[in-house]
Amino acid sequence: MHFAQLIKKDLLEGLTEEEQADLNQFLSTSELNARIYEEARNGEIDIDLFAQWKKYDTEKALAKYYPTTRKRKVLTHIRPFLIPAAAALLLFMSIWITRQLQEPTHVETRAASIDFQPASNLAVIQLSDGRSFELDQSQGTVMIDGNGISYEDGNQVALLEEATLATITTPKGGTYDVHFPDGSNVTLNAGSTLYYPLQFSTENRKVSLSGEAYFDIAKSKVPFIVETNRLRIQVLGTSFNVRAYEEENLTATTLVNGKVMLSNLLANNEGEIELKPGQTGWVQDKGIIQRENKNIEAALAWTKGRFDFNGKTLREVMLEIGRWYDVEVQIDEQVPDIEFFGGTFRNTNLSTILSILEHSSIRYELTEDRRLLVSKEK
Repeated sequence: MHFAQLIKKDLLEGLTEEEQADLNQFLSTSELNARIYEEARNGEIDIDLFAQWKKYDTEKALAKYYPTTRKRKVLTHIRPFLIPAAAALLLFMSIWITRQLQEPTHVETRAASIDFQPASNLAVIQLSDGRSFELDQSQGTVMIDGNGISYEDGNQVALLEEATLATITTPKGGTYDVHFPDGSNVTLNAGSTLYYPLQFSTENRKVSLSGEAYFDIAKSKVPFIVETNRLRIQVLGTSFNVRAYEEENLTATTLVNGKVMLSNLLANNEGEIELKPGQTGWVQDKGIIQRENKNIEAALAWTKGRFDFNGKTLREVMLEIGRWYDVEVQIDEQVPDIEFFGGTFRNTNLSTILSILEHSSIRYELTEDRRLLVSKEK
């Protein structure tokens, strides 16, 4: 068993005598190993991410990565409702840059005096009769019923009156939940818009999405349909994630449970495919729908309060950061599009994220007018 898995099992459930002997041998091998174990017990490193590094030369990587970065890390507050108490000991930020096996480069982060907070409960509802309502930041969920729109605590947002359709938009730096009268729930990620009827028809429950949302759909004989810029997703009752940002050339659906049917709207609904739990279906530009089995935790990380940077390029990571922190990211053309592995919690300030990402030859600078300047370290 890999040492990271041994540490994780030791902290969560205990080891057998043989496993304990293996762990003791690992801890006695070097001072660095003992430090890793101690900080895992204190919740300062993410053993789940270390466990993914078996395909690398782990000892060489840690020996070069650990001493130059641990003393600069900022601990992230762990929200207890996100994870069980035992796992909270393990879940901290750990980032892996493919270039870190090269000689380390000094990086200067200029974000100390300027900082921005993570996304909060921000959204605006626009009704088809022209009325508009900025939603309460102290809430987080709006309930739709036959009479109107209200918050989860019963406080009213608006009566329906003549309105039949609604649009809820989360700006950059905003997120919100929508609860429909059929029992379905939708969680909107930052920079997203959901178009929906205030009352579903007897033929279908149809909504439209731009951006990203997690759908938990109540079972019914009436199909629930989500339309995006490229895909049409039809279900009867299931949980799934949809990512359909206009600025990205890929639209994807990841299925958690149940089943969904995908149709390509750019190809006149030709080439329909069915997804099973654990599968992701996607389409790029005007291409055909593709499907694969993959780890759904990466697609769902945002719903659990985490960033997942595994296998993402710098520009992909910066798109997510820009949306979540409501900053305009400007990347110098000379900056290499390096690939990251790892992740962190999304409830930390932007300066903390930048200090985490400073382990490459990149310089970050925040400005007062909410710009994040990314340039190559000189």
